[in-house]
Amino acid sequence: MNIEQLANILARHIPPAAAPTVAQYLDKYQVQLTIKWARSTKLGDYRSPRKGEKHAISINHNLNPYAFLLTLVHELAHLLTFEKYGHKVAPHGEEWKSEFKLLMSPFIEMKVYPETLEKVLLNYMRNPKAASCADPHLLRAMNQYNAIPDTFVEQLPPGTFFKVDKQRVFQKGEKRRKNFQCIELNSKNIYLVPGLMKVLEHWTKAE
Repeated sequence: MNIEQLANILARHIPPAAAPTVAQYLDKYQVQLTIKWARSTKLGDYRSPRKGEKHAISINHNLNPYAFLLTLVHELAHLLTFEKYGHKVAPHGEEWKSEFKLLMSPFIEMKVYPETLEKVLLNYMRNPKAASCADPHLLRAMNQYNAIPDTFVEQLPPGTFFKVDKQRVFQKGEKRRKNFQCIELNSKNIYLVPGLMKVLEHWTKAE
């Protein structure tokens, strides 16, 4: 597969203007890119090559184009950090942050991201975290570009019943800083639930 063909495939998942640049990196380092099912614990990952293997990056399939690009560049920064330092530095230390910022610069200059999202992204890139979803402002901004935006606990009216997993049902209570005091209906235990926890389903009347 040549770079142009690779760019055409990438353009299905990331903003088309960014695809040629990303394709060049993937081709240069012979990256094995895998698009995975949605994983609840991570958006993507990087695996350094063992003997006879390639650099491997996987990205969740359900990310919107802007989140997919950010996650892919995040993992490419791990690759470049490994190329320079091996396993001698912290996974998300200053070396990785430097590579991440350098890799993101062209896409910011190309205005790949919408203006409202770019402002939040620039603030995040000052000191990028290990996971983009760890930044509440960026998570909220990215969510607006999902085909079906997620609903977060913080958006629910007080008293709403909701699920964040398949088993337990909670009722939303008062806010405690970034969390909400919620009662788990089966056990009657009180839990502090993060405001930015994704809600699977919700309703207003007890069943």
